[in-house]
Amino acid sequence: MTAQYRTPSPFERNRQQGLAYVGLLILLIVISTLGLAFLARSGTEAAATLSRSNQIQAEYLTEAAAHHAMWRLLHEINFPPSEDVYYLHDFAGGRYGYKVRRHTDTTFATVATVGQIGQSTAHQSYVLFVKNENLYAGNHLLYNTDNGGEDRLPWQRQFDRPNWSIPNQTVDNGNSKVHWLEVESSSTRNEMVMGTLDEDNDIHLAVWTPEGWGQDWDFTIESNRDRKVFDIACESVTGDVLVVGRHADSTLLYTIWNGSTWTTPAAASTIFPAEKIQFIEMESNPLSDEILVAVVTDAEKLYLLRWNGHSFSTGGTLISSVQADDTYIVDIAYESISGHAMILWAEKNIYTCGYCTWDGATLSHKSIVMPFLRKVRLVQMAADPTSDFLFAVNIDDDNRVSLATWNGSYWDGQRRLLASTEFTDRHCVDVAWTASGSEALVAWGKKGSSHLEYLRWPKDSWLEYASVQTGPSFSNAISVLRLFPISDGDEMLLIVDNNDENLFYTLWTEGVFPVDPPKMIANKASNKARMPFDLAIPKTPETNP
Repeated sequence: MTAQYRTPSPFERNRQQGLAYVGLLILLIVISTLGLAFLARSGTEAAATLSRSNQIQAEYLTEAAAHHAMWRLLHEINFPPSEDVYYLHDFAGGRYGYKVRRHTDTTFATVATVGQIGQSTAHQSYVLFVKNENLYAGNHLLYNTDNGGEDRLPWQRQFDRPNWSIPNQTVDNGNSKVHWLEVESSSTRNEMVMGTLDEDNDIHLAVWTPEGWGQDWDFTIESNRDRKVFDIACESVTGDVLVVGRHADSTLLYTIWNGSTWTTPAAASTIFPAEKIQFIEMESNPLSDEILVAVVTDAEKLYLLRWNGHSFSTGGTLISSVQADDTYIVDIAYESISGHAMILWAEKNIYTCGYCTWDGATLSHKSIVMPFLRKVRLVQMAADPTSDFLFAVNIDDDNRVSLATWNGSYWDGQRRLLASTEFTDRHCVDVAWTASGSEALVAWGKKGSSHLEYLRWPKDSWLEYASVQTGPSFSNAISVLRLFPISDGDEMLLIVDNNDENLFYTLWTEGVFPVDPPKMIANKASNKARMPFDLAIPKTPETNP
């Protein structure tokens, strides 16, 4: 049987064509619908992508907020002023903020952060472990802040190159403004002794060990806040620490920290009963437990006392005619090899410095060094740790800086500089030797400027050939400065209290100060005309004998 083909009728052809047309229309509708759906979905995903981008940036801002808060915790003593306030900042087209609860010795710091970009907002919370840096090694700087009268407790920070630890409080000394602060480390034990003389005329003592601060007490309660009338020194062999201070007007008391207890305060001497004590300076013999104590009274006399490790002696050590109107008008330095001492002071009625030497048994006759045209207002000395060389600096009534070098037998170099300081009534100049003994460095605040000036003296070179160099700016006139040699190299820390009462530091290394601006350590030091800071290096277990 064969298949037969029939030609469709016109009606059938029209019906098939109509169905095809309808199918085509349906296909076009489906395609159009899918296209519109695709476009709508693409638009939605683009909006979602933009939203996710903003959200991610907002989360990044919360992390930036946490880092900023952490930096302020490490570097700002009084941050945060309030734990309930968000501190907001604009950044990268958005904003971030943080509120902080400060850490304590027993609790972690907590930080709540917020970041915002456009309509996107992110929140994060952080718990921060801030390490307590009361460690064995490093240079411990102790200082006192006023902070508008709200916070006057002494603070401690540790320098472990190149960073400073977070600020830590030391002891509660009565919340009275500190005028003078001294700290001395034991030569054999991992301890430091701190003394403060405050607004209430109290001399307060405390002891630091790796476990923290303790053994705090009022050594005397009738001293004189306007004068440096106490000092601290360490016996080089035993490591015991001697503290000497004024009580009432003319009583000189002393106490010993022996590593476990304080001795009962006792009178060091009764040779000046009718004279008011104006200044006390002490220095330790590097070769024995001998400590020399210089005492200046309002009778313009200088007394030299000797501590032998057990008791005081005074035999025939009266020196008269001392410039007693100023502070820091006498200094003591021991030669590092011989163990002999130099006592240098500002003479009262002649424009010069007087000096005597001490050989352990006999005090030499008074001699004269550094004749000047004006009255001497400040005297400082430093001993070379590797020889019997000494370097001395002073400021006279014209604010001029003068220098002298001692070679172990006589003063072999003297020079009056053209350089001048802004002040004459405070410690605005200092001198120190590098740990290697290769050179001495003298630094002072330049008159009429916020800049530092300094002079390097390589040992055995001609003093007159050393040039004055300009150092960094400290934002305002330099009021008080100190140089502290770093024991493991030829670097030095320079600490400055400027005329805004802010503490700064910079590090002298490879023979220069850095061009970078000095960094602030603390704001509102207690008293820019006194000495509200000091630095010591405790013994580490590895270096104990």
